[in-house]
Amino acid sequence: VLYYRIKDINTDGREYFSNIARLNSDNNNRLSVFPNPAKDHITLGGKAGASGNISVKIIDSKGGLAQSVNWNQTAGSFSRSIPLQKLPDGVYWLSVSGSGITSTIQILKE
Repeated sequence: VLYYRIKDINTDGREYFSNIARLNSDNNNRLSVFPNPAKDHITLGGKAGASGNISVKIIDSKGGLAQSVNWNQTAGSFSRSIPLQKLPDGVYWLSVSGSGITSTIQILKE
C-alpha cells in the first residue's frame, strides 16, 4: 500500500495540501527486464492477468517507434526474449500493454 498527497505552493507563497490518497500495490502485474543494460536481447518476464494479446513497443529517445513485438499470451506467468541486435546503442523505453498489464520500463542498449 502506498500513500501520497500533493503540496501546492502558489505564486503568493500560500501552501495547499491535497487529501491523502491510498494506492493498493498489485504485485501480480509486475514485470522484470534483464539484463539491463543489454547487448543483443532482453528477457521480459511477468504475469498476465488474463489471456490476450501483449504488445511491446520499444521507443527511442526521440519518441519514435524503434521496434515492436506482439504475441498472444495465456493467463499466468511468462518469459519472452526480445532481440535488440538491430537497435543502435542508447536509452529506450519499453512500453508493455495487454492481458491486464500496462507498464513502461527504461532500458539501456550497449
